[in-house]
Amino acid sequence: EKLIQRAGFSVFVFADAARKREPADADALLDLDAQIDYQDASGKHVKLPITSRDITVLQGDLTRCALDAQGRPMLVVVLERFVQFQR
Repeated sequence: EKLIQRAGFSVFVFADAARKREPADADALLDLDAQIDYQDASGKHVKLPITSRDITVLQGDLTRCALDAQGRPMLVVVLERFVQFQR
């Protein structure tokens, strides 16, 4: 609770296992200093003259928060270590 008070906000995530598609692989985004170049889940090719580091807002031990590379009005939070879902 003290962390929430220090941050000034909290984030709630709601999800279920009934997703219609798998998220797109964006391995190029793992290198923070490489230019952004990937294909999103809809098939759109995203190539920008900036790096992931340029759009990173905050980086912690476990996660990294960045502006959306496609300019949508959202923040994107990713794990610092990618994990694979095991069924």
